[in-house]
Amino acid sequence: MADSCGMCLALSEKYNCGWCSSTNTCEVEEQCNKNNEGKTDWLNRMETCPNPEIHLFYPKTGPWEGGTNITIRGINLGKNFSDIYSGVRIAGISCMPFQEYYVDTKEIVCNVDSPGVQLYRSGRIVVQIGDYRGESKQDYEFVDPKITNFTPQYGPVSGGTHLRIVGKYLNAGSRIQAFINEHLRCEIISVDVTEAICRTAPSPGIIEGRLKMLFDNGPREFNEYNFKYVLDPSIDQVSSGPSSQLKVPR
Repeated sequence: MADSCGMCLALSEKYNCGWCSSTNTCEVEEQCNKNNEGKTDWLNRMETCPNPEIHLFYPKTGPWEGGTNITIRGINLGKNFSDIYSGVRIAGISCMPFQEYYVDTKEIVCNVDSPGVQLYRSGRIVVQIGDYRGESKQDYEFVDPKITNFTPQYGPVSGGTHLRIVGKYLNAGSRIQAFINEHLRCEIISVDVTEAICRTAPSPGIIEGRLKMLFDNGPREFNEYNFKYVLDPSIDQVSSGPSSQLKVPR
């Protein structure tokens, strides 16, 4: 049987089940009243569960420009999409849910707006369902990612150079990308708060360009020096050392 109120009330009508609050079980009304000595604390499938809970969410940070897709998991997060359509807020900022990613009662994915010109803002995630609300135990943070350095500054036109990018909040957001100029992608291999590693794409020629990153809706650029594509290494000659005689003992 369903292990939460939300899952219980989302069951097909043919089961005739509801949520018995006194026993925290999903059962028919008659059984609930029997267990509760005639008192009615049974919720039918048209009612709203009183205890939405948020158990986890990710990512924990995103750029202040917004555009981050935030995944929220818990229980009793609505019986259907219409229950939560306009009720999700991140640090007080509206977060629009995606219907195609909604999992009845237990998972919401929403796209958060920007808080505006403020570069830092934090607060709880709230899911409001009718008169009831679930609130996260941790804060989500709107942050300002920054690139402070990268190495190496040169790489072959054939690509494949691993760039080590250093900075702040480099793991902010749900979609993190890196480029040389706008058109040569540097594939993200790994990323954490202070360091990202990316692999350069091939270049059409010997060029140089700015290292740029995109954190959801937040573009960032490193302006102190460029990355330069140079000719691939070539081998002009190969030689060996003096030959030696291997004497085999008799």
